[in-house]
Amino acid sequence: MATRVFKMTLATVVVACSADAGRASMITFTGGTPGTDHLAASAKFDLAGSTLTITLTNTATGAIGDVMNPADLLTALFFSLPDGVSLATSGSTAYIASGSTWYFDSDSADPGDFGGNVGGEWAYGAGLVGAPESAKSGISSAGFDLFGDATFNGANLHGPTAVNGFNYAITSAGDDVTTGNAAVTGGKPLIKNAVVFSLTVSGALDLNKITDVGFQYGTGLGEPYVPVNQIPAPGAALLGVLGLGLLRLRRPH
Repeated sequence: MATRVFKMTLATVVVACSADAGRASMITFTGGTPGTDHLAASAKFDLAGSTLTITLTNTATGAIGDVMNPADLLTALFFSLPDGVSLATSGSTAYIASGSTWYFDSDSADPGDFGGNVGGEWAYGAGLVGAPESAKSGISSAGFDLFGDATFNGANLHGPTAVNGFNYAITSAGDDVTTGNAAVTGGKPLIKNAVVFSLTVSGALDLNKITDVGFQYGTGLGEPYVPVNQIPAPGAALLGVLGLGLLRLRRPH
């Protein structure tokens, strides 16, 4: 089994607040630094009413981001929702993001054959036991013995029926699809570089209270995993800086 890789990174967070009790309507978590780190990814959570949209992107760029083997492929996003909140898969969707593309699916001659709908290749799971960092929820194209059949609406595009292996995993923005071992240069269908998921929210979701966020690569939990450091509530860091400034101003000479 491959050595498990933990890569700690400060989260880059973009927060937009809604009028609903000041809860955030959009937040982005990142892991790694594009162009610098071999493994880098982002997950943008957008909340509009009861619809949660998650854009999962493999952001690694440049030569360092070239995917050479399956352990370099982004296959899952893990996270924990606050108490009292759940996500329903009824009516859920998963589409290749605008500006992204796919490679190596011998079962489809053209992306238009499935309209970019990759829902039959990805699953959402809740109440997970054994996920990294004790995360309770996740979205994955690989099983990890945590996910079963695909839960997003869409046809199975490439066997097996259950999410397993790295079919339609996300390769990096900087990937040269002609380099690497046979598994990533034609052996399996891959997406470059983002997928957009849509789920229905039950409960009052505060995006700022999403925790245990991390990015899983490869097809086993022993393969690289990039966690995102937890972040302070919006404004807390700024208040801390202002507080230090006031202390300095008040300090007697």
